[in-house]
Amino acid sequence: MQDSKTVLKNLTFDTQKEDFIFTRLYRLLYNKNLYYSAYSKLNKKEKNIPEEVKKTIEQLIQSLRDESYKPKKISINQNSLINPGFNLKDQLIEEVLKLILDAIYEPTFNNSSHGYRSNKSCHTALREINSNFFNSTYLISFTINDFKSFNNHILIQILRKRIKDERFIRLIWKFLKAGYFKQWHINRTFSGQPIGCPLNQILLNIYLNELDQFINKLEESENKLNYVRYAGSFLIGINKDFNFSRKIRNSIIKFLSEELKIKPESIEVKIKESDKTINFIGYNILISRTKNYLDQSKVKLKMPSCFKNEFLKKEKIIKNFNENPWKPLVKPELVNQSDLQILLYYKRKLNAVYDYYRLANNVSSQMNMIFYPMEKSCLKTLATKHKSSVAKIKSKLRTGSIWGIKIQNSDKNKIVSLKRSFKRNKKPLNNIDIIPN
Repeated sequence: MQDSKTVLKNLTFDTQKEDFIFTRLYRLLYNKNLYYSAYSKLNKKEKNIPEEVKKTIEQLIQSLRDESYKPKKISINQNSLINPGFNLKDQLIEEVLKLILDAIYEPTFNNSSHGYRSNKSCHTALREINSNFFNSTYLISFTINDFKSFNNHILIQILRKRIKDERFIRLIWKFLKAGYFKQWHINRTFSGQPIGCPLNQILLNIYLNELDQFINKLEESENKLNYVRYAGSFLIGINKDFNFSRKIRNSIIKFLSEELKIKPESIEVKIKESDKTINFIGYNILISRTKNYLDQSKVKLKMPSCFKNEFLKKEKIIKNFNENPWKPLVKPELVNQSDLQILLYYKRKLNAVYDYYRLANNVSSQMNMIFYPMEKSCLKTLATKHKSSVAKIKSKLRTGSIWGIKIQNSDKNKIVSLKRSFKRNKKPLNNIDIIPN
């Protein structure tokens, strides 16, 4: 029995052969090593596979052999981040299917696709825009607002272009009928894009790879546009006039509605001159041009000025923005926690926002306007817990020029404090899109 790395490597090798068709994928699901790899991904802390898990894997493989396996139907809960696989069997087979589909399709994906891929992120998408869009005269943003509008039949048609193994296709159908491709969690990301389970993320990229290929052909024929996609949001830079931009926009909407069966009302589209701000995955983007003899253009990535108020309101830090100065609030739900837990709550929130917007030209000024209310709220919460005042708490916790909480770390005292420096950092990060609880 081949180890999982060899199995996946062979799939990747075959997928690079022109017009190669996969006809014997289902039998790979009998390989225990794939499930061991899947379990290791699901439980990174466990070094060895427990015996009871091995027995579960054997039972699962047997149910796949006789095709009696059926994933449990899932209820759609848009606010939960819990993996919809209710039991270990469902989570294991879901992860194994993702491993197999990743090995087949990942090498064929467009470089301009950045969502739900290893070593790709919102930041790599923004970096590509920063590097390649500077000559654009118009920007067109597309956002697919309803991921549940994706058509299961179209997805199966796309899979059948490369996979001629009906047992494997039937298994995918079982997951689709159980609701997996409709399971997306909204309002939990900075980018505005939903989060999916491992299986539907790869299925979404397979689905929208058809769009990537269509736009790639437009790029080759017109040679006047740039394209970047992150999940269901994509941005196109046009180096031509408005009529050409409108023509491209209409061609893409037609492709989405006629070929991918995505309803036009599910697609939000905006066209703007490139020196006007357009929002893409939470960043405001525009092209600035100098009017000197060099005629230089530069992409500006900006943290929206409205974000700070939205964030502080959502986090219940500021209630009345009309007050001058703002009066940050105590967070009563934190009062019963330890001092360190209270401080770490605020620190985690601040770091998450900064990590996402660190590429922005204006991140320092915008983050400082978030930091000071957060710091005051943190001190107020600590003061409420200790029945003290903000000034006394700050004085008690001060060490030199900063205040924080001392913890023992390798026989040395370490001070945990709120982050105070928010300099722009152009280095992209992965896994920075999820808003922490």
